[in-house]
Amino acid sequence: MKGGLTISGGEPLLQQRFVLNVFAAARDMGVHTALDSNGYLGGRLDDTDLALIDLVLLDLKAMTLDLHKRLTGMNYLLEDTKPPSREGLNQAIARFRAAGLKAF
Repeated sequence: MKGGLTISGGEPLLQQRFVLNVFAAARDMGVHTALDSNGYLGGRLDDTDLALIDLVLLDLKAMTLDLHKRLTGMNYLLEDTKPPSREGLNQAIARFRAAGLKAF
């Protein structure tokens, strides 16, 4: 299989039911699935949901609370998130970059 389907956002888990329906249809067609998420809503997913996802790209904006809040308006860091996780789920860190900003 070449290629696949990545759903990103905003935060795609704000539309969790839609995302999971799309992933289910993609999996039925043998298409690799990837979720690009900030991890904040990952605790909403159960094992059945996670079985539809081949790869999670955890989208980190910053490593300090002050910079994260300036960039996103949200007051949380990685330790406050619940990244989607299950045994055998591939995960990667996706790092945010913007001209003139140093996120790390």
